Amino acid sequence: MTVSPAEAVTYYDLGSFHRPIDTPSGQAQTWFDRGMVWAYAFNHEEAIACFGRALAADPELAIAHWGIAYSVGPNYNKAWEAFDPGDLAASLARARTELTVAAGGRASAVERGLIEALAARFRTDDPSDTDALQAGHAAYADAMAELAQAYPDDVDVQALAADALLNVSAWALWDTRTGEPAPGSRNSPGRAIVHLLSVMNQPARSPTRSGRRRTPSPRRSQRSAR
Repeated sequence: MTVSPAEAVTYYDLGSFHRPIDTPSGQAQTWFDRGMVWAYAFNHEEAIACFGRALAADPELAIAHWGIAYSVGPNYNKAWEAFDPGDLAASLARARTELTVAAGGRASAVERGLIEALAARFRTDDPSDTDALQAGHAAYADAMAELAQAYPDDVDVQALAADALLNVSAWALWDTRTGEPAPGSRNSPGRAIVHLLSVMNQPARSPTRSGRRRTPSPRRSQRSAR
Protein backbone atom coordinates (compact mmCIF):
# COMPACT_ATOMS: atom_id res chain seq x y z
CA MET A 1 0.00 0.00 0.00
CA THR A 2 1.30 3.46 -0.88
CA VAL A 3 0.25 6.98 -0.10
CA SER A 4 -1.92 8.41 -2.87
CA PRO A 5 -0.51 11.36 -4.84
CA ALA A 6 -3.52 13.45 -3.77
CA GLU A 7 -2.90 12.78 -0.08
CA ALA A 8 0.83 13.43 -0.47
CA VAL A 9 0.05 16.83 -2.00
CA THR A 10 -2.66 17.91 0.45
CA TYR A 11 -0.74 17.18 3.66
CA TYR A 12 1.95 19.60 4.76
CA ASP A 13 5.56 19.06 3.71
CA LEU A 14 7.37 17.96 6.89
CA GLY A 15 10.73 17.39 5.28
CA SER A 16 12.67 14.18 4.66
CA PHE A 17 12.57 12.57 8.10
CA HIS A 18 12.23 8.80 7.76
CA ARG A 19 12.61 6.05 10.31
CA PRO A 20 11.98 2.60 8.79
CA ILE A 21 9.60 0.59 10.96
CA ASP A 22 8.38 -2.99 11.01
CA THR A 23 5.35 -2.62 8.72
CA PRO A 24 4.32 -3.80 5.25
CA SER A 25 2.12 -0.70 4.86
CA GLY A 26 3.37 2.40 3.07
CA GLN A 27 0.53 4.36 4.61
CA ALA A 28 1.52 3.30 8.12
CA GLN A 29 5.15 4.22 7.45
CA THR A 30 4.23 7.66 6.15
CA TRP A 31 1.93 8.48 9.07
CA PHE A 32 4.44 7.16 11.59
CA ASP A 33 7.16 9.39 10.12
CA ARG A 34 4.80 12.36 10.34
CA GLY A 35 3.95 11.50 13.93
CA MET A 36 7.61 11.45 14.87
CA VAL A 37 8.22 14.85 13.28
CA TRP A 38 5.31 16.37 15.21
CA ALA A 39 6.41 14.70 18.45
CA TYR A 40 9.93 16.08 18.06
CA ALA A 41 8.36 19.49 17.33
CA PHE A 42 6.28 19.32 20.56
CA ASN A 43 2.95 19.23 18.71
CA HIS A 44 1.86 16.15 20.60
CA GLU A 45 -1.82 16.39 19.70
CA GLU A 46 -1.04 16.18 16.00
CA ALA A 47 1.53 13.45 16.67
CA ILE A 48 -1.17 11.35 18.34
CA ALA A 49 -3.47 11.88 15.35
CA CYS A 50 -0.74 10.74 12.95
CA PHE A 51 0.16 7.67 15.00
CA GLY A 52 -3.55 6.86 15.03
CA ARG A 53 -3.61 7.03 11.24
CA ALA A 54 -0.63 4.67 11.16
CA LEU A 55 -2.58 2.20 13.29
CA ALA A 56 -5.59 2.49 11.02
CA ALA A 57 -3.37 1.32 8.17
CA ASP A 58 -1.59 -1.35 10.23
CA PRO A 59 -3.42 -2.36 13.44
CA GLU A 60 -0.55 -4.62 14.54
CA LEU A 61 2.03 -1.83 14.46
CA ALA A 62 3.29 -1.80 18.03
CA ILE A 63 5.58 1.19 17.62
CA ALA A 64 2.59 3.41 16.73
CA HIS A 65 1.05 2.57 20.11
CA TRP A 66 4.41 3.53 21.61
CA GLY A 67 4.21 6.86 19.77
CA ILE A 68 0.80 7.63 21.27
CA ALA A 69 1.97 6.68 24.77
CA TYR A 70 5.07 8.85 24.39
CA SER A 71 3.01 11.79 23.14
CA VAL A 72 0.32 11.74 25.85
CA GLY A 73 2.90 11.67 28.63
CA PRO A 74 5.00 14.42 30.18
CA ASN A 75 7.62 16.33 28.23
CA TYR A 76 10.19 19.05 28.83
CA ASN A 77 7.57 21.79 28.43
CA LYS A 78 4.81 19.99 30.35
CA ALA A 79 5.89 18.10 33.43
CA TRP A 80 3.45 15.92 35.36
CA GLU A 81 2.73 18.76 37.77
CA ALA A 82 1.49 20.91 34.85
CA PHE A 83 -1.32 18.42 34.09
CA ASP A 84 -4.67 19.20 35.67
CA PRO A 85 -6.16 16.25 37.61
CA GLY A 86 -8.45 15.10 34.82
CA ASP A 87 -5.77 15.38 32.16
CA LEU A 88 -3.28 13.57 34.38
CA ALA A 89 -5.59 10.65 35.06
CA ALA A 90 -6.63 10.31 31.42
CA SER A 91 -3.08 10.63 30.06
CA LEU A 92 -1.67 8.11 32.51
CA ALA A 93 -4.44 5.61 31.79
CA ARG A 94 -4.11 5.97 28.04
CA ALA A 95 -0.32 5.64 28.07
CA ARG A 96 -0.55 2.44 30.08
CA THR A 97 -3.26 1.06 27.80
CA GLU A 98 -1.33 1.85 24.62
CA LEU A 99 1.83 0.23 25.99
CA THR A 100 -0.08 -2.87 27.08
CA VAL A 101 -1.41 -3.24 23.53
CA ALA A 102 2.03 -2.51 22.09
CA ALA A 103 3.54 -5.32 24.15
CA GLY A 104 1.48 -7.80 22.13
CA GLY A 105 2.00 -6.20 18.73
CA ARG A 106 4.54 -6.62 15.96
CA ALA A 107 7.87 -4.87 16.55
CA SER A 108 11.54 -5.08 15.63
CA ALA A 109 14.13 -5.55 18.36
CA VAL A 110 14.86 -1.83 18.76
CA GLU A 111 11.14 -1.00 18.68
CA ARG A 112 10.55 -3.56 21.41
CA GLY A 113 13.31 -1.89 23.40
CA LEU A 114 11.65 1.51 23.06
CA ILE A 115 8.30 0.10 24.16
CA GLU A 116 9.75 -1.65 27.20
CA ALA A 117 11.78 1.42 28.18
CA LEU A 118 8.78 3.74 27.99
CA ALA A 119 6.73 1.36 30.14
CA ALA A 120 9.12 2.22 32.98
CA ARG A 121 7.83 5.81 32.93
CA PHE A 122 4.24 4.69 33.62
CA ARG A 123 4.64 2.02 36.28
CA THR A 124 1.93 3.40 38.55
CA ASP A 125 -1.74 3.59 37.67
CA ASP A 126 -2.40 6.06 40.51
CA PRO A 127 -2.35 9.68 39.28
CA SER A 128 -2.13 10.93 42.85
CA ASP A 129 1.12 9.06 43.54
CA THR A 130 3.51 11.89 42.77
CA ASP A 131 6.53 10.01 44.10
CA ALA A 132 5.88 7.12 41.72
CA LEU A 133 5.36 9.47 38.79
CA GLN A 134 8.67 11.18 39.49
CA ALA A 135 10.40 7.84 39.96
CA GLY A 136 9.08 6.92 36.53
CA HIS A 137 11.21 9.67 34.99
CA ALA A 138 14.35 8.17 36.50
CA ALA A 139 13.40 4.61 35.58
CA TYR A 140 12.67 5.63 31.98
CA ALA A 141 15.95 7.55 31.78
CA ASP A 142 17.88 4.52 33.04
CA ALA A 143 16.16 2.25 30.52
CA MET A 144 16.79 4.64 27.63
CA ALA A 145 20.43 5.15 28.58
CA GLU A 146 20.87 1.39 28.44
CA LEU A 147 19.09 1.20 25.09
CA ALA A 148 21.29 4.02 23.75
CA GLN A 149 24.37 1.99 24.61
CA ALA A 150 22.93 -0.99 22.74
CA TYR A 151 22.18 1.12 19.63
CA PRO A 152 24.95 3.76 19.51
CA ASP A 153 24.39 4.60 15.83
CA ASP A 154 20.60 4.97 16.02
CA VAL A 155 20.05 8.73 16.04
CA ASP A 156 16.44 8.49 17.19
CA VAL A 157 17.32 6.26 20.12
CA GLN A 158 20.08 8.69 21.08
CA ALA A 159 17.73 11.68 20.83
CA LEU A 160 15.03 9.95 22.89
CA ALA A 161 17.60 8.91 25.48
CA ALA A 162 18.84 12.48 25.78
CA ASP A 163 15.24 13.66 26.15
CA ALA A 164 14.64 11.09 28.89
CA LEU A 165 17.75 12.15 30.78
CA LEU A 166 16.87 15.84 30.60
CA ASN A 167 13.32 15.23 31.83
CA VAL A 168 14.52 13.75 35.12
CA SER A 169 15.08 17.34 36.28
CA ALA A 170 13.53 19.49 33.57
CA TRP A 171 14.33 23.20 33.89
CA ALA A 172 16.65 22.42 36.81
CA LEU A 173 19.70 20.97 35.10
CA TRP A 174 22.43 23.14 36.61
CA ASP A 175 23.36 24.69 39.91
CA THR A 176 23.63 28.35 38.90
CA ARG A 177 25.91 29.11 41.85
CA THR A 178 28.56 26.53 41.06
CA GLY A 179 28.05 25.81 37.37
CA GLU A 180 27.90 22.12 38.20
CA PRO A 181 25.04 19.73 37.36
CA ALA A 182 22.16 20.18 39.79
CA PRO A 183 21.70 17.45 42.40
CA GLY A 184 19.62 14.64 40.96
CA SER A 185 20.01 15.74 37.35
CA ARG A 186 21.17 13.33 34.65
CA ASN A 187 23.12 15.74 32.47
CA SER A 188 26.37 14.29 33.82
CA PRO A 189 27.84 12.04 32.61
CA GLY A 190 25.00 12.24 30.07
CA ARG A 191 26.66 9.87 27.62
CA ALA A 192 23.58 9.79 25.38
CA ILE A 193 23.58 13.58 25.11
CA VAL A 194 27.30 13.72 24.37
CA HIS A 195 26.99 11.03 21.72
CA LEU A 196 23.94 12.66 20.15
CA LEU A 197 25.72 16.00 19.84
CA SER A 198 28.81 14.36 18.37
CA VAL A 199 26.71 12.61 15.73
CA MET A 200 24.71 15.72 14.87
CA ASN A 201 27.92 17.74 14.49
CA GLN A 202 29.19 15.29 11.87
CA PRO A 203 26.56 15.18 9.07
CA ALA A 204 28.49 12.57 7.13
CA ARG A 205 27.92 10.16 10.01
CA SER A 206 24.22 10.78 10.48
CA PRO A 207 22.29 9.18 7.62
CA THR A 208 18.97 7.49 8.11
CA ARG A 209 18.92 3.72 8.18
CA SER A 210 17.90 3.85 4.51
CA GLY A 211 21.16 5.65 3.78
CA ARG A 212 19.60 9.04 3.04
CA ARG A 213 20.59 12.13 4.96
CA ARG A 214 17.88 13.96 6.85
CA THR A 215 17.14 17.55 6.03
CA PRO A 216 15.46 20.03 8.36
CA SER A 217 11.67 20.10 8.18
CA PRO A 218 10.16 23.12 6.41
CA ARG A 219 8.05 25.51 8.43
CA ARG A 220 5.23 23.41 9.85
CA SER A 221 1.52 24.09 10.14
CA GLN A 222 -0.97 22.97 12.79
CA ARG A 223 -3.15 21.18 10.25
CA SER A 224 -4.92 18.16 11.71
CA ALA A 225 -4.44 14.64 10.37
CA ARG A 226 -7.90 13.63 11.54
